[in-house]
Amino acid sequence: MCEMERISLYGRKEAIVGWRRLLDQEKVPYKYKGDNLENFSDLNIIVDCDTSVVNLPSNRVFIIEPGFDERVQPIEIFNYKKGDGRKSNKKETNLITKKDKTYLFHQNVSKLLAVPFFDFRDIPELSTDESQIQLYTAAADREKASRFLRQILIDGHHLLGVPYIHLWYYPSDQPSIFIFRQDVDYVDPEGVQALTRVTKDFGVRGTYFINMSGEEEVEDEIGHLKLDKSITIERKELLLPLLSQGNEFANHGYWHWVFDDYEQNVQNIQRCNNDLLKEFNICSSGFASPGGAWNVELGRAMEACGITYSSNIILDNGGFPYYPYYSSGQQSRVLEIPCNPISDAAFDPTPKNNELDLLKAYYLNYIEQQIKTNEPIILLGHPHLSGRFAESFYSPIFEKIKKLKISVMTYSDFANWWINRSQAELKISNKGLETNNQNLFKETIYPSHRDITPVTK
Repeated sequence: MCEMERISLYGRKEAIVGWRRLLDQEKVPYKYKGDNLENFSDLNIIVDCDTSVVNLPSNRVFIIEPGFDERVQPIEIFNYKKGDGRKSNKKETNLITKKDKTYLFHQNVSKLLAVPFFDFRDIPELSTDESQIQLYTAAADREKASRFLRQILIDGHHLLGVPYIHLWYYPSDQPSIFIFRQDVDYVDPEGVQALTRVTKDFGVRGTYFINMSGEEEVEDEIGHLKLDKSITIERKELLLPLLSQGNEFANHGYWHWVFDDYEQNVQNIQRCNNDLLKEFNICSSGFASPGGAWNVELGRAMEACGITYSSNIILDNGGFPYYPYYSSGQQSRVLEIPCNPISDAAFDPTPKNNELDLLKAYYLNYIEQQIKTNEPIILLGHPHLSGRFAESFYSPIFEKIKKLKISVMTYSDFANWWINRSQAELKISNKGLETNNQNLFKETIYPSHRDITPVTK
């Protein structure tokens, strides 16, 4: 049986990190061949290389992208623009010229998947005439950029007369999965008890990121990092029913803060992990940054503390898990699981009924959107905010997930499965996609239809 070399990637390590992220997420076999343009495969992705010095065979597909200019803002159509959400008047096709089997990019798109851009963006879905909601998060819509690049890959395969085949994103052939996330900034008795009741009624296991100090409750009165003893430990009995229902507890820092230096971030993560072990007998491998913030020193600290997965809101606005790349081109060992950043935190300190109605309507629409794009459904809340209204707020959402028969997973469930998926050895042969790993599905995309079927072992 002949193994085929379908995709090759060319360019300096720092230049191709965005494509590596996408290809790793898609889990398609590819070979990285450096910046020496030779030994072309069927489909070739070339980033920031001089293609005028070589002869590009006309029977192969080429995706040619220029280098990324750090001085230039992210491409406009992938920006979150103030006041218009995800909308843009520009057409994506303006980014490329296609001639025969060559796609020539006019601007670099792939680096948007690797370089962090942060900014305030308007959230029109939650804004009213009286209140305009803003969120500090990723400035570029990386999920839209990923979908754009993925479509080029699909079209390129079809130009070759072959289907596009990749490993499916989930343990079954379902269109998505649901993760229910709660950031316990402090143990709010009313919110925690309401969430305990509603999640038990619907059988929803979630991930609760526990801030061990609980300083958020009293920070305005006493000041940041001034708490003498842990509010969370004092009220831990309120959290035990959640554990008994099979929910996951993970690390949200001891202090509700992301520091600028490595040592303080290490201490913050380790102190919370030590208390999770001592008070709840939990060895946590997951971390969600306080306030959703992120910096390079936090990234280094997570690796040093043995964190397996993280979910840091500022990095992305959703999409599939990935291992981040630093500016040097080095890959992090911590799996990032992006989360939808639009949450009840927009209405802190106290959400009004009409505001929660807007958020609930947004979530119900978001569920449908994620199913259409086959991306994970991850909802973020806080016990002291939407948790206090859990029955009226979350019941319709859980009802919809149940009606659509979407599997519910915790962060660690999904992280462990994704890591297993990422370690699968793959090859393309004349029988299609093959792997050494069992219990995986593949998606095969033809010009007219697609199939999701078990992978041949």
